[in-house]
Amino acid sequence: MVLHYDSLPDFINSELSNNIDLSVYSFIDPIFYGVMMSRKLINKDICISVKAGPSFNYAKVITGQETSDNTVSLKTISEQNRLSGEKVAGEIIALMNFEDADTKNYMKYVLTELINNAVDHSLSQTEIVVYGQLFPKINEIEIGIIDTGVGFKETINRNYPVSDELEAIKKAMEKGITGSTKLIYGDAYKNAGYGL
Repeated sequence: MVLHYDSLPDFINSELSNNIDLSVYSFIDPIFYGVMMSRKLINKDICISVKAGPSFNYAKVITGQETSDNTVSLKTISEQNRLSGEKVAGEIIALMNFEDADTKNYMKYVLTELINNAVDHSLSQTEIVVYGQLFPKINEIEIGIIDTGVGFKETINRNYPVSDELEAIKKAMEKGITGSTKLIYGDAYKNAGYGL
């Protein structure tokens, strides 16, 4: 059996036990591990295990028990350790091969900003979870920034009326738009809203 990200809502809704054994799956998408880790941060009684089986070695890599050249394991970032967000962004960007330093630096900035936005605006009940996984055979990377917060719509609606999550995401990408309500001085917001 395979757990892909598109089956995640059904899996979460059907999984009522606090003991989740993923050993029977041949492949588990990294997003599953990230979401399960977020669930565990909310409910400390949840036990997620991969005791054996085809996904056992990968589980050790994504959870940081072992290392891989293609994976930045699950990390938690909070307001208190927010500087580690830039470090994790750098580790994820290092998985990719950029031909020029400008593109690499820009991508690191964008990823750091996304991580910081999750910390600053999500009103998450717990730390956020971040990971990166390179799939070299298909030349793709999966990056997860997972929070248990209120969502884009509620955050952007603080300052700009939007009707749904997609419209809120599009609005958040416009230059000058910020969901921040914190002022540093005068009329200046804590975040510039550079648009991503």
